[in-house]
Amino acid sequence: MLSHKTAARMFGIFFIIAFLSYGIGGAIVDSIVTVPDFLTNVSNSRMLIVLGVSLMALVHSFVNIGLPVIMLPILKPFNDRLAYGFLSLAIAATTVLIVGTIFVLLLLPLSDAYINAGSAAAPSFETMGTLLVNGNSLSYHMGMALWAIGGLMFVSVLYISKLIPRPMSVWGMIGYATLLVGSILLLSGPNGAIEVASVAPGGLFEITLSIWLIVNVFQWVDGELPSVLALAATYAVAAYVILPYIVRMGLMVLRHQHVPHFTITGDGLPGDPVNLALIGTFAELRAAFSEAGWHEADLISLASSWGMVRAFVLNKPYPKAPFSTLYLFGRGQDIGFQKAIGNSPRRRHHVRFWAKCLTEVETVDDVFWPGTNRPDTAQRVLWVGAGTKDTGFSLTRLTFQITHATDADTNAERDYIMAQLSRHGAIGIVDLYEAGEEISAGTVNHYVTDGIVAVAPLLEAENRPEAEARGLSGTRKSPGTTGQPALPLD
Repeated sequence: MLSHKTAARMFGIFFIIAFLSYGIGGAIVDSIVTVPDFLTNVSNSRMLIVLGVSLMALVHSFVNIGLPVIMLPILKPFNDRLAYGFLSLAIAATTVLIVGTIFVLLLLPLSDAYINAGSAAAPSFETMGTLLVNGNSLSYHMGMALWAIGGLMFVSVLYISKLIPRPMSVWGMIGYATLLVGSILLLSGPNGAIEVASVAPGGLFEITLSIWLIVNVFQWVDGELPSVLALAATYAVAAYVILPYIVRMGLMVLRHQHVPHFTITGDGLPGDPVNLALIGTFAELRAAFSEAGWHEADLISLASSWGMVRAFVLNKPYPKAPFSTLYLFGRGQDIGFQKAIGNSPRRRHHVRFWAKCLTEVETVDDVFWPGTNRPDTAQRVLWVGAGTKDTGFSLTRLTFQITHATDADTNAERDYIMAQLSRHGAIGIVDLYEAGEEISAGTVNHYVTDGIVAVAPLLEAENRPEAEARGLSGTRKSPGTTGQPALPLD
């Protein structure tokens, strides 16, 4: 029989594995089935579908049922009904989730039939495919509702037994109650705000509890550290050290050598979509945004980070607030600009840029780790940009780090930025190109993007009147609309 200490540590490890296996597996499947022509995408991504379902149905099922089995001997002496209730509902929830993954697997033969049937029968196959995708979604929310009820039983025993500090047990009750209500509401249809709000408290509790049990923090608390500080330390380790590393390693299986159409976060997750590019020198780039009323972001440091925290909490202006680091071409952004919306630091237009030598544009890959040198920006280079609009406060997916909430419509933000620069005569004609790889229009991260990159040359101040007189401004669509288009590099 396992000792209580060993059981607690195994429970913590299993909790993290369960959380990540379903989260990563679900992310893989969602990335394939949330594009317009998803049946064609499924047919072309069979191995990824099988990988995602394997994580969701095999790995997750094993560890998810193992959780209450491991804890049963520990919880039974305090309340055997609640302990067995936790076990029963975990089995029921896992079974429902497995049914959802069967719906996903059924997309494979359906996609083959769709490809072979031709355009005449396409609507019927698309309807069946949509029903299967919706069936998986409904199974997920039903499974989460059952898991939440079992979780309430679990944390009730923890509260009665005082096996962990009672404030943590209360946190778990709030998290699972929120998950239960959110899951029931989501049965009526998707709602991004409800989904984030319902998952975040319980997810944070599960990860924090897992790390707590693995490192045996409760002994540390009994000896030296107050419970509140220990909880904060556990959250910090989980959200900013352990989870990012695990997620980054887990998502390496999805990494392909291609020109990326979105940036990468420090955790290895998809970040802001690439949606614009400017051609010119570093001085021209800074001058263009300065004349349009934008501010260059401060570099991240202890002083600027503290200034951002104070501004965010007190809701005071910070026009040059620092940006979090996103990665493209193997390095963090070279420069960023922002324009506040009102006087609040919580709402702003902002864009990050990465410089790329014009002669190397066709040889870019999406390597995550830093190592790509910044070109000589005194020369004309391609400034690849990712522009989004911050709208408030949020938590990052999977790792629950504190961050800005962003507007999902990055197309509107791209158009806004280019219109601002054009209005001040800082750029020439705007050409519209598809992103640098063959993708269907759809979603990247939680963003809505049409896959279009707006490209324009930066104009020196003395050349702007001549450019306007010759009609070298406005917007035009590139004739190349598929594949990897050639950018106007001269």
